Amino acid sequence: MDKFRYDFYVDYSRVDNLARLSLDSIFQFGQIAVTEYFKSIGFDNRTMKIKYNYAWVFTKAKAIIKSIPEWDSKIYANCYVTNIKPVKTNVEIVFYDLGGNVLFSINDEMCVIDLDTRKIKKLSDFGFDKVNTFDSIITEPFISIDESNLVKYDNLKVKFCDIDVTNHVNNVSYIRFIMNSLGVEFLDNYDITAMDFKYHKESRINEELELYKKSYDNTLDILIKRNDDDIFSIKIKYKEAR
Repeated sequence: MDKFRYDFYVDYSRVDNLARLSLDSIFQFGQIAVTEYFKSIGFDNRTMKIKYNYAWVFTKAKAIIKSIPEWDSKIYANCYVTNIKPVKTNVEIVFYDLGGNVLFSINDEMCVIDLDTRKIKKLSDFGFDKVNTFDSIITEPFISIDESNLVKYDNLKVKFCDIDVTNHVNNVSYIRFIMNSLGVEFLDNYDITAMDFKYHKESRINEELELYKKSYDNTLDILIKRNDDDIFSIKIKYKEAR
């Protein structure tokens, strides 16, 4: 099978205050592309739940942003598997404008859990190890945050709209938590060029979380915790807006 293509339109509901595709929509588009790709090969979450009571979850992600499309743009994504290990896989989503120029790209590391036991399953248990793989264009490794000297910034409460079909906080909801912590002034004056995520543990509805962060050398390290447990972390690289 060739790389999977999916077309997108940047409508008014997907843009930020600068009329550009918002950060959370970037990751929603990535999630949509992966879902539709997996649906085309029979491994989407609905099929996985019906057949096995399994679900895909994210463990890590890296995003590299070269350019953000504006409102009313038409763009497309190529989506494909780049690596398959016994319990994890990497899926790459590369977004292009209609001229074929790369806008942004995402490397998702994913695994499958049993929805009852929450234990990780082998990909060979349901045949995913036979899926075709392609070379990756993202060569940079995943980068972890520096947890030293983080400062508490905010308290968070997981609400109904934050959870998904796996009954835990959706990855896009974490992005919204992060965007709210950055604020309008930062997002108006700086361009985010790269983001590295790590999903440490699941978080569920009504849980109370704390957000910690620090800034240094055009870098932001942000950690979301539940008491003493690390839940989600992100390293953000940024530069002054043009």
